[in-house]
Amino acid sequence: MAQEKITRGVHLLLLLIILLGIYLRLFQLGKHDFWFDEAWKIEISRDLYTSYLDHRPLFNFLLHFWRKVFGEREFNLRLLPASLGILTLPLFYLLSREILPEKFSLLSLLLLVLSPFHIWYSQELRSYTLTCFLVISTTYLYLLWLKRGERWFPFLTLSLSLTLYTSYLTFLILPVQFIYTGIFYPHRLKRWSLALSISLLLFLPRIYPLYFHYVFLKQSFWAHPPTPLTLLITYENLLLGYNSLPPLYHTSFLLSFPLVIYSIRFSRRYSFFLLSLLFSPLLFIFLLSLKFPLFLPRLFLPFSPFVFLLISLGAIRMRKHLSFLLISSLIILEISSLINHYQNLMPSPISYHVGVYPKREFRPLLKFIRERAEEGDIIAHTNPGTATPFLFYARRLKVSLPQYYFILPYIRTLTGGGIFWNGNSLPGLPSPYPR
Repeated sequence: MAQEKITRGVHLLLLLIILLGIYLRLFQLGKHDFWFDEAWKIEISRDLYTSYLDHRPLFNFLLHFWRKVFGEREFNLRLLPASLGILTLPLFYLLSREILPEKFSLLSLLLLVLSPFHIWYSQELRSYTLTCFLVISTTYLYLLWLKRGERWFPFLTLSLSLTLYTSYLTFLILPVQFIYTGIFYPHRLKRWSLALSISLLLFLPRIYPLYFHYVFLKQSFWAHPPTPLTLLITYENLLLGYNSLPPLYHTSFLLSFPLVIYSIRFSRRYSFFLLSLLFSPLLFIFLLSLKFPLFLPRLFLPFSPFVFLLISLGAIRMRKHLSFLLISSLIILEISSLINHYQNLMPSPISYHVGVYPKREFRPLLKFIRERAEEGDIIAHTNPGTATPFLFYARRLKVSLPQYYFILPYIRTLTGGGIFWNGNSLPGLPSPYPR
């Protein structure tokens, strides 16, 4: 009877944590206008061929059909990544149960539920939550296959094949699985190689667009070469997202990293596996980016849940009061960053949110133009971040003025670029002319 009460209590707590995760990912989901990357995703997904040519085809295919069913309102379209983020939560709990005792599985789930980084991309029309869902799925099915036999092999092969269609970065889980299988389950290595061969065979249609993505990254991508500080900031982004302050970011590192290292004391086998899944993508892309800069913190969202598994693993062997202090403090930092997220505040320097900025509203500007437009007017963009959202909202609001994109280096240097109409800067955006 006592055991049944404990089980019911655990199930109730699990339900409450997942309900909290659902609420946090749906709260204010449609509040802000689409920014450049989101509007670009919508434009790409309009056609199946352009969806295929993009470097994240699986999400584009899903979005292509999703928008036909649900329309193009902000909440409706963002519901796709939010749903994938929500589905990740129970799946992550199942993965945690393969590695951790019950209460520590709930702890790792709570850390992910409150993760500002995961919530950010659950509320943005991008593919990162799909990749995260499939990375967790592949990892979970891989462990089930190792522990419980061949009935999981077809599911592992399917999940691995789909994962490779979400991001090229997911190829970096392959050497981790290869090494882990070879060390701890050498008798399974031949069978795992079969799953890999099937997945690579199914990936062959992606070779054609892969070349063009390589050329783009080599010649046109805007990222800068990373530094060792970039690695630290990225780890802190995994914990607190984009909306915290530098002292709090550094505090999150000091609170969590001892637990990550301490995980080795509980299980060298699992800590080796999780540390490899977390840090091998970071280090590989860091080294590659010294020659071909492509390092962005958001690329590593799919691997962020492994941080929370390592933290929970370390808490098992650490003194109870000390681990409680460290983790409760980390949860408080997550909540403080979430408050800033929902208030659209980014109080840290740009190095803490590279390629990401506070949400800006485009519909009021286009309504302003529509009310005052005259024959012969044009809309001109001097910053790539404004062009695609303007095209999207101009279609919705029936603003038919021609739009042009001008690259004016001296203007971008002096003012940061912007949007101007009929020779005047628009409200809320910088002037396009040097003063």
